[in-house]
Amino acid sequence: MLALFGDPGLCGTLTSVDGDADPEAPSVPLAWVEEYLVLAAAATDPVPKRVAAATRVRLDFGSGEDDVVRVDAEPVLDVPAADAHRRLAEGFVAATGWDPRAERKKHRFVVLEPRRIQAWRGRREIAGRTVMMVGAWKV
Repeated sequence: MLALFGDPGLCGTLTSVDGDADPEAPSVPLAWVEEYLVLAAAATDPVPKRVAAATRVRLDFGSGEDDVVRVDAEPVLDVPAADAHRRLAEGFVAATGWDPRAERKKHRFVVLEPRRIQAWRGRREIAGRTVMMVGAWKV
C-alpha cells in the first residue's frame, strides 16, 4: 500500500488544515523525497500559502472504498522553487517527472514532515492502522 508514494503521478487530497476540514478538499501534486512529502504549486495558488502557514495538515490518498493512506504532517519548509536546495528540487523532479523551476509562472515547494501515517482497506479497518507515529515507523 505504501508503494503508492513512489507513483510519479502522486496526488493527495488536502482534507484538513490545522484541524479544520477543507470544504474544497483540493487535490495537490506531491512527491516523496527522502523522508518528506513535497508539494509544488504556483506561487499565486492559495493552497501552498495555507499549507505553509499551518501547524498541521492532513492528506488522504486513495478512495474510501479501496486502499487508503492518510498522512498527518507538519510543514517544515516553504521555499520558491527557484531557490530550493538542489537535492530537494531534483528529488521532486525524479519522483514526478515535472520540474516546477522550468515553468514560466513562479512556483513554490512546501515540504511536509509526516508525523502519523495510517493505512487501511475500507472504513471498517480504520482501527489499529497507524503505521507511523510521531515520525517513527511502527511496521
